[in-house]
Amino acid sequence: MRIRPLSILLLFIGILGTALGDDDFFGSEDHRAEIFKKTDFNVPKITINLNDEDYREFFLSYQCRYDTSWQHLIRNEECYTAPWVDLNYALNEAFKKKYIDKELIKDQNDLELIKSQNITFSDFEHIVKTYSNKTLENIFSSRHELFVIPDYVTNNASLTFDLNGEVTNISKIKFSVGGHYTSGFSKLNYNISIKDGLLFGRKKLRLRTEVVDPSFIREKLAYDICNLIGLPSLSANFVKLYFNKRYMGLYTMRDAFKPQWIESTFGEKSTKHLYSCSSDFGKNQFLNCINDDDELRDTDTEFSKFQEKLAMAKTKEDLEEFFDVETFMRWQAYRYLLGSWDHYVNAHNTIYYMNKDKVSGKEKWIPLLYDFDSDMGAYVDSDPKRTFNDVILKYKHPFFSLMNINEKNPEFMKYVDEYMRKGVNPKVMLPRIDSIKAFIDPFIKEDRTPDANGNRPGRVSRVEEHIQDSFTYEDFLKNTEYTTVRIYNKYLIIEDTDVYFIRGLKQWFVERFQFICKTYKFDCSYAEEYLNKNDYKVDQINYEQKLGGCLDTGHRCCKSTTTPTHIDKGISWGLEDDEECVINNDNSNNKSNVKTY
Repeated sequence: MRIRPLSILLLFIGILGTALGDDDFFGSEDHRAEIFKKTDFNVPKITINLNDEDYREFFLSYQCRYDTSWQHLIRNEECYTAPWVDLNYALNEAFKKKYIDKELIKDQNDLELIKSQNITFSDFEHIVKTYSNKTLENIFSSRHELFVIPDYVTNNASLTFDLNGEVTNISKIKFSVGGHYTSGFSKLNYNISIKDGLLFGRKKLRLRTEVVDPSFIREKLAYDICNLIGLPSLSANFVKLYFNKRYMGLYTMRDAFKPQWIESTFGEKSTKHLYSCSSDFGKNQFLNCINDDDELRDTDTEFSKFQEKLAMAKTKEDLEEFFDVETFMRWQAYRYLLGSWDHYVNAHNTIYYMNKDKVSGKEKWIPLLYDFDSDMGAYVDSDPKRTFNDVILKYKHPFFSLMNINEKNPEFMKYVDEYMRKGVNPKVMLPRIDSIKAFIDPFIKEDRTPDANGNRPGRVSRVEEHIQDSFTYEDFLKNTEYTTVRIYNKYLIIEDTDVYFIRGLKQWFVERFQFICKTYKFDCSYAEEYLNKNDYKVDQINYEQKLGGCLDTGHRCCKSTTTPTHIDKGISWGLEDDEECVINNDNSNNKSNVKTY
């Protein structure tokens, strides 16, 4: 086997990092939780122990989302008798929505049958076949809303944490599917909540797929830098995940801004004042957030009082009475350096914590940011040669004028300069990329390599096919260097502007450093060798989002011999069960992929 010289170098760096054990990147002032210190350059094995019922229900729920989608409509009797299906309710809804003509039922036995409060699946199918012109698959189409497949969550799981043979057992956890935008991908995010005690200093853990990041390491790098420069931050490392004995893939493990994190960071036990923010939560010009505790949302008044104070503030000094202006300014400097577009001030990926001084009773509202997988030259604002005005100030939030945050403010620009020196410069980050890349290389290869049947670990069937689900091991190798991944038609909007670039990580840090040093005339002699670095070639990998479905139309294939209704762009269309379908002589797309668990 021919081994590339680069592979030998990366392997050496990885072995060296593992041998060192402790990660000296953070220096002597490393305040991260024990779980992250223990897992530096060590990938633990986390096993979620599920009972037979919960294990089966997890995989079945995603298979049923696929099989009952209008694009597929695959007969799967397990889906029609699953725990989330109430056949009595489904039958009554089918009558109400006229999918089954109740007026046609004259047979006395069938009349008695539909009155039954304990109808069986065979009874249901009999009624459909006898009194409807629809197939059973069509009746159970998710479009008809006769049932709802719930988001997966169980309170009956346990956890095994195996780090180099040192095994820790957690007897009871809450385990659920997590994430927002990424919840539609084939590899899912998960949330872990430990019922009793802590796992090496943490009670809440998040397992994230990094599915939108071909390099896989943007999130890890972002939290590493936060911890290095002293921003109040989460931490991240890597884990291998198992459901019982089934391998689910490589994940980034991070903590979460929850009360236990607040206690370990700020010393306040069981805080009631954590707030999740989103533009969906209101239209206030400053911030729109809700209490992170579901049970407190209807009674909490602190945040509305905070909004009132914000509205009355006229100067930075006014804000400083109750708002952590310094931390806010530091976050904006960091956002700019990383090209962060997914943390608009009045939007999501932001938490606010209200800290109240025990002696004076004076409150201070502190911003906390998370979720950086789309930063560092990915998707929006991906060009490293952009100014602070171009990236941040273009949104014109009132905080910026109140705090005088701009390129001409020496107080603000000192944060930009400081973070450039400490973390966001190629002299620091390029070796960091090399060491992390070398260490996780074999795990990424295992995670992104299909087996003999074309399946990759932990993936579930999804109705919509996302191009990011296709990122490969080669994409990881190249996007961590100087190769850009270009995605066309990401949102299936047929226009030339729907193009997104994910810059190579090393390209981003080198060119960002060069641009900021030159534009703002910083003294960058501490990494002088990178000021004129141009000895690299920028390559590009191209992806195009497809609609999926039959012949990439987004529709299903016709299942039987169907008379064409029309032909569009060389594709023949038919009609089955009042649904458009594609006539495809190669019926390989029509075969059921029903699995048993």
